[in-house]
Order: sequence, then C-alpha cells, then structure tokens
Amino acid sequence: MKCKKVMSLFLAMTLSTSLLFAGCGGAAQETVSEAEEVAEETAAEEDEKEADSKEDEAEKEEASAEGEEKGSDDELAISLMQKYSAGTGNYSGETVHVKRDESIQMELGYNANNSDMSIFDSFVVYQDADLTYPVDIFDIEFDAESGILTIAPPYYGIGEMSSSEIELSHLNGNYLNEHEGNAWGTLSQYYLATYVDVATGEALEVPSITVIKVDAELSAPQMNFEPTEDGYARFTWKEVEGADGYLLFKINRDETGYWEYNSVYADVTGNEWCAKDEEFVSDYDDTVLAINYRFQQYFIDDDSLAWMEENAAELLEGDDDIAYDEYWGEYYGMIAYNSEGCSSMSNLMSAADLAKMLPTERATHANEETFFDVHGVQNLPAVMNVVMCDGSTAQKVIAYDFDNVEKEEDNNLLIVKARGVQTPFTEEIHVYDVNWDTLDADMDAVTERQEKLQNKGGNVTPSLTVDEEVQTPETEEEPVKEEEPVKEEEPVKEEEPVKEEEPVKEAEEEKPEVTEDDGVKEVEITVTANSAMSEYIALQMMETENAIDISAFPESADTNLIVDAFFEAQYQNPIVLGVQGGSIDTENRILYVDYDFDKGTTAQKQDEISQKVEEIVAEIITDDMSDAEKNLAINTYLCENAVYDNDALENAEKYSFTQVDEDFYDSFTAYGILVDGVGVCASYSASYKLLADAAGLDCVVVTGYLDGSVPHAWNKVNLDGEWYIVDSTNNDNDVIENALLNLSDSAAGSTLVEDERFALDDKLFTYSAGEEEHEYYHATERFFDKEEIAAKLAELLVADGEAMLRTEYDIDDETFYEIAQDAANQAGKNISGFYWMGVINLQE
Repeated sequence: MKCKKVMSLFLAMTLSTSLLFAGCGGAAQETVSEAEEVAEETAAEEDEKEADSKEDEAEKEEASAEGEEKGSDDELAISLMQKYSAGTGNYSGETVHVKRDESIQMELGYNANNSDMSIFDSFVVYQDADLTYPVDIFDIEFDAESGILTIAPPYYGIGEMSSSEIELSHLNGNYLNEHEGNAWGTLSQYYLATYVDVATGEALEVPSITVIKVDAELSAPQMNFEPTEDGYARFTWKEVEGADGYLLFKINRDETGYWEYNSVYADVTGNEWCAKDEEFVSDYDDTVLAINYRFQQYFIDDDSLAWMEENAAELLEGDDDIAYDEYWGEYYGMIAYNSEGCSSMSNLMSAADLAKMLPTERATHANEETFFDVHGVQNLPAVMNVVMCDGSTAQKVIAYDFDNVEKEEDNNLLIVKARGVQTPFTEEIHVYDVNWDTLDADMDAVTERQEKLQNKGGNVTPSLTVDEEVQTPETEEEPVKEEEPVKEEEPVKEEEPVKEEEPVKEAEEEKPEVTEDDGVKEVEITVTANSAMSEYIALQMMETENAIDISAFPESADTNLIVDAFFEAQYQNPIVLGVQGGSIDTENRILYVDYDFDKGTTAQKQDEISQKVEEIVAEIITDDMSDAEKNLAINTYLCENAVYDNDALENAEKYSFTQVDEDFYDSFTAYGILVDGVGVCASYSASYKLLADAAGLDCVVVTGYLDGSVPHAWNKVNLDGEWYIVDSTNNDNDVIENALLNLSDSAAGSTLVEDERFALDDKLFTYSAGEEEHEYYHATERFFDKEEIAAKLAELLVADGEAMLRTEYDIDDETFYEIAQDAANQAGKNISGFYWMGVINLQE
C-alpha cells in the first residue's frame, strides 16, 4: 500500500532544505537552527562511536532517554493503524517472558472449569503469528480458587537438538531431544491466542494474540549466508559472548509446523562453516566432482532427466514424480551453547532457496558439445552448464586462463584451461584451426566478451540486532495479568479519518513564505509499505531518526514483525539513505537506527535526489505513454547514463558485503546513480524505484543473490496487472542486450534468486512474476521458437552481418550449435557466436 509524501524543496540560498511530511496523518518540521543543532549532535555522536565500549553504552543510554522523552507520534500511528486496520487489531500488545522450562500463568475473571468452551480451545499456543501451527500442549490447568490459568510447556519442545552424524553426549540441558521433562525447545517466541474475553469468558470474534518470549541462556546468533567465490556454501556469524561452540542443524517444517527436533550436522567453534570440507574429489587427478551435496533437493537433476527422456525413456515409465522442486520444508539454522544452556534458534534459511543458488556438479550431458572440437579461438564457448542443488541446469560464464595456454603449432592445436565462474569446476578445451598470427588479439577479444557477460551485483545488507535483556520475575506468585483485548465491534470510525492536508498546512504556516519564483517545487515521494508499523518506520527513517519509538503499535510485541518491517521500510523507500544497521530494544520497543550521514547532510542529499528525479521524469516520460513504454524509458535512461562502480563492488567484497568504506557510501544509494552517475546494483534499483514511482508505475525493490553468490538488488514492476522482473544493472550490456528486462520468475530463476528481506513475509507472494507478454524480446518481436530462430538469424546475418535474438531460456550447448550451424548454412557465411539465457549473439 502507498501514500504520498510531499517534499518541499527550498532552493533559496539563505534557507536550509527541509522535509515536510504529509499524506499519512502526521507532520515533521525542522528549522535552520534546529538542523544545525542536529548536525552538531550527530557529529558528537560520530566521535563517540570511535570511543571505547563504555562510551558506546553511554551513548545508547542517552539515545534511549531521548527516544523515551520524545515518545511515538500517536496521531500518526493511529491514522496508520486505521489505514491498515486488517491484520493487526488482534495483538494484545502484551509480552510474556518465560524461562525455557517455565509455565505461562495468567489471571482470569471467570471460572474456566465451568465454561461452555474448553480451556484447550480457549487458550492455544502457536508457533507462528498467523496462528497456523499449534503447539501440542497437554497440560493446561485452571485453579478456580486463585483464578490462575497455568499452561505448561510441551513435552517435546520445538527445535530440540538431536543428531545421527555427530556426537552430542558432551552436552547437557533441556534443549536436547534426549532430555526428560517439559520445555519450550529452541524457538525464540510463541503466540498465545486467547479466543475468549479473559474477564467474562465470552467468545471473541477475533482472538487476542499475546507474544510469549522464551528467555534463553545465551543470545541468539545471526547467521549469514556468504558463499565463496567458488560456489561453496558458507555460513558466517558474529561470535556470541559466553558461547563455547555452535551447533549447525537442519529442521523440517510440514503441515504441523517446525518439527520438535533438529538434525545437527556440525559442532563448530569460531564464526564460520564452509561446505568445502565436504567436497567430492577425483582419486585420480584432484578434479572437483561435486560440492554442496548436503543442500541437494532432487532425486534426478534436469540434465540427467533430459538425457533419459531422449535416450532411455523406458527408465522413466510409470514414475511421474521422479523429479521435484524441493523436499519437505527444510531449513538450516544454528544455536550457540555453553555449559549453562544454549541460545534460541538463529534466523532460519530455506533449503529450497539455498538450493537455487548453490552449484553441485558440472552438467554431464548439456556440456557434451561444448568442450570438444572447438574450431577457432573466437568460437570458444561462453558458458559452462552446471547442475544446481535444486536439480536445475544453470549457465555459468566461463573464465579462461589465457596466461597458461599450451601451444601445439605443428598440430594447429591450442589447449586452454576453463573454469565456470562461481564454481570450482574446470575443463581443458582443445581449440583447432588456430590463427597464430592473430592469437593474442583473438584471446583478448574473448576475454573482453566474457567480462561483459559476467553480471554485476553489489548489495550491502544492514545488520539488525535484538536486545532481549529483561528482568524476569523472581517469583511465580504474581502471574501476568492479561489486559482485555480490543473488541472488534469498537474500531476507529473510518468515516472520520485524519485529514491529510492539515499537517502540511500547520508546517507551512511556521515557515517563511516562499513562492515558485523563489525556487520552491513540489515533489511527490511515494511511501511504499504493507503495514502501519512498516510505513511509520519508513517515515521516521526518512527524517534520519536514530531512536524510533514503535510502542504505539500492539504488534511491536512481535520481534519478528519489527525486523520484517524494518527491512521493508528501508528497501522500499529509497529516499531513506545510508542505513548502516541498528538494534531493537524489545523491552521499551524502540528501534535504534544508524546512518551514514547526519540529518543535515542526509536532507541535502534527499533534496538533490528529488530534484534529479523530477528533471529525469520530465525529460523521458510523457503523458501519452503506456506503462510498458514508461518502464522501457526508465530502463533505457539508466543503461545509457549510469556507470557501474567496480571499485565500490570490490570494497564491499572486502567486507563480505556487510559494510563499505565512507568513500563509497553514495554508490549504494540512489544518490550515486541519479546525482553522481555512478553506483552499484543497490543504487540502480533504488534509482529505478524512485523514477518508476514518479512516473506513476507500481514498483518494488527486490533483494537476493546474483548467480547464486553475489548479494544483489533489482526491481519488479507491475504492467497491466502483472509483475515483471527488471534488472537495469545488468541490462546495460552491449553483448547481451536487455536480457533481464520484464522477465518472469521462472525465466530468471537460475540467475536472480530472491530472499525474504525486501517485503513483509506474508506479502512476498503478492509480487510473483509469471507472464511473458512484456518480456523485451517478446515485445520487440525478436523471440522465436527453436525451430524458427535459425532462419531469422540467417536473415539478419545476411542483412547486417550480425544478429541477436532470443529463444527458449534453457537451451543447452547442443541446441545452440545446431541453431548456429543452421543459421550459418542458410546465410552462407562463416560465423562465430555465443548464447546466454536463450539470447543468441552471432557475428560474421
């Protein structure tokens, strides 16, 4: 959902720029003197960041006090909750803390033993906020004399540790599957759904949700997926204070929710685990045969299946389910442990998602035509076909080692070593019919071609930590009193919404009157959000607020929702600049955010971005354009006017994409591309989003991985009611033009793999892309079936001496060579060429 925010640009030389918020029920204002004071305060804070840990703690306490003094903007919060009324009204706003083996207690105002509704139906504990997966609770008791309801933990806690691979006998505690007694397992929080009014026992139309947080003995680690440059799965994490080690595990989720036990596969010290230790290597020549086998999600891979369908169809008879996309719902995670106990589960990573990103072996059959009888250096193949862990076949660009070639001039033979990029898989290619006089130039040309084919990523993910330190009750005699839930029959009246104009008028009355002649322009900035809390956080971050009080939102009791809303607010609102990371104070419900720049500097950059957006849209967008034409115009503008910042990418790689040096801050925001003309994918996608919003297109930023290994950001745009993928960063490629313009999810799946950070989890499905109508080569009538494309390529070769058309995305080497040879025969020309994702490039 979206609302409009007005950003007034005061360009008079004597005035400082400022932001006026409107359209969402609230206003924010900053005078010149206030801006200077903020800049001074922020400069002081930056100095404090370089001090020791005691000074850091003092700074955090000061920010906390400031946040508590400021409080939340209740008027804005109320208007947003009214706007997003669905889905949030059932949170009670209460949080109950329990130890791992402690019962939940609550005071009731009625006799639950005499109620028509059983206590097992009235009070249900769930694993998830959607109330989909109930926990098997066998022990619920009500004491009529005291009025206390007691809910004991389950006998089998969720995510208790077990293993058939490694020895766990050196560990002890109620987080192990072998322990006797009830416990909550290793899940960090549960959701108590109360289906009755706790005062009267009357049934509620909508249950009231109370968040139950399990106080673990250690802080939960945050696990990051950072594959190596050779494609090996690698998990990294910051070491947890007090931890002796870490258990890495796999857990399943089916129709009942997460299983009660985890399968532990590694006991690790330090802060890294890599699948390289589990690779399969040939006994004969040290060739890597397979990697990442632990993450395989298939019975038979597509490469083998295609060969069987062509050569051994009888093997497949009666086996319709021989290949499938994923196992049950498998997830990978970890806990920290010591002699006192363990942490809650870390964040979990979907095995199905990881399988799409991780290579496992070289495709045996799809490469049959690639590495034999190559004639001429210019015909060296562009890609190596590789089997991914989900069973699909991906095309990895080949890197050639031309510095160590073997020359056999007597046999007119050149032997070249080749490696699939982002894999450890290598091959020696024999090249015949070598032109020795032009060999160096030919190798340089192939190197340049291969470099252009390598896609460019570069997205930095801000870290968000959770501060779960709370004071647990010393006794159990004083149970938590459940407040009466908000009744559905008493909602805020929708016929009396907060008027959106009023905050703007109030703010403008306090400012000097500035007219259009004085340089004032109204620029509309779209706020994109899927919940009230997400939009509220976005609006606060647009003002570079360091301490955001979200206590007005009942759902802020759910830490998972805060994390979800934080990332959505940041990614979907690119006018929010330079978010480095932050932390969540769960007790006071304050979100702390760190930024690259102070408020004054950020406001200035925001104004420059907004001016540039207005200039570009005025230049490239006209009123008579269709949405598809606007989309193409924006993509074309970025391809023609932006330069990819390779230095910024290298800097991010140095820090494993967790941060960058100050010199490269702008290259990771919209400021880089729009104002400086230089940036990485994070800047391209942010710029595309702002331009699309200004042009009236429905657009989102998408985050994930490029070619399975590089953190990346791109976009999805809605055209004629359907979502399409647009990767303007990699559409700027003169050897494969606009190969990632308006693709479907299935077409781009082997190259662009989404993660779950860019939108609220329950809204991710909203952005599914499944159509082909506006795909660039379809829309420009340059897409042809495999049976037709050779003739069309031949026509272009005859007319222009070169051709670039698209066919099915998953063609392999054998199909490509057949098409290329057919086109050469029909054109009567000697040609060279290559392909990628179905785009075929041939030249005379």
